[in-house]
Amino acid sequence: MQKNTEKPLSAEDQKFYEDRSKWIEAMFDAGFGHAEFKVLYFIAKRANHEKLGSHWSVSRIAERCQCSTKTVSDATTKAADQGYLKVYRTLGQQNFYKLLFFWDGAM
Repeated sequence: MQKNTEKPLSAEDQKFYEDRSKWIEAMFDAGFGHAEFKVLYFIAKRANHEKLGSHWSVSRIAERCQCSTKTVSDATTKAADQGYLKVYRTLGQQNFYKLLFFWDGAM
């Protein structure tokens, strides 16, 4: 039998994961196409409570989601324009994607 050696999450960290689940549901209802939703789901599921987001290159997301880099760029730009996502771009490095939780007035 394997012991669970992970420490329990703080209330703040647990709230992040609850908000992340709500965010994914919001993306599902927001009118994104199938491929766009897949990209946003991929980004969200890799966002963690420590960084409040995730680092990925456009080409790596496209590879993992089996879509084009244009689809990744279109999805992230559309989500950012609508206030769901903040994208921090650094030339020659991975982008940082931060999920924006718009309920509770926090953005």
